[in-house]
Amino acid sequence: MISSVNNPSVKEWAKYQQKKYRDQDQKLLIEGPHLVDLALSEAKVEVILTLEPNPHYPQARQVSEHVMKKITGHTPPIAAIIEKPSPSGGEARVLLLDRVQDPGNIGTLMRSALAFGFDRLVLYQCADPYSAKVVRATQGALFRLPIEVLKDPNDLQKRFPQHQILAAMLEGSTPQPLCASLVLILGNEGQGISDAFLNQAHQQLTIQTRNVESLNVAVAGSILMHQLTQGLDLSST
Repeated sequence: MISSVNNPSVKEWAKYQQKKYRDQDQKLLIEGPHLVDLALSEAKVEVILTLEPNPHYPQARQVSEHVMKKITGHTPPIAAIIEKPSPSGGEARVLLLDRVQDPGNIGTLMRSALAFGFDRLVLYQCADPYSAKVVRATQGALFRLPIEVLKDPNDLQKRFPQHQILAAMLEGSTPQPLCASLVLILGNEGQGISDAFLNQAHQQLTIQTRNVESLNVAVAGSILMHQLTQGLDLSST
């Protein structure tokens, strides 16, 4: 058992709580048996860490609660350091998040994107999709949904020249199922979609609601993705 927080390996593993090291080494920290089991089948696992011996993970390194807290920030029963997943996929249906900052929202939207047949996630100035909070919220979607970063909003049409660009707004048309290639843009929780993206949109979409002015971005985005694909055969796309 590793019981010292001064162990060189512990210091190495703990640094992946920080984005700069995740980016530098292309590795991340995951927690919980569900994510670890997915990682074993869909990613490259560097090390598995457990608080107690577990016959399901004979290769795991056992660590004390104190050490696990040093590595993860709390004390999950199991954690792992893995290489960042790089799933392959198409780009017929793209979800673009513009400056979305809440980790839970990003994780939830990733799960919904995967559920409703979206092929790719594009991020512009969002919270790190590989942070522990986002990774937990995805419940494994990050292993199957390709993620890319857009550095300049003006590159959107260059990147997806044949796509219908749809912007989620408070005032717009009711979304209808769409077979064509599309980019659905969701904006920042407080400020919405930036003008740089909005000026490129072919259509503005809104969800008809009663008694409330607006919905949480994860809720709204999930509803829009469902409405855009409702009735379509997602298994063949």
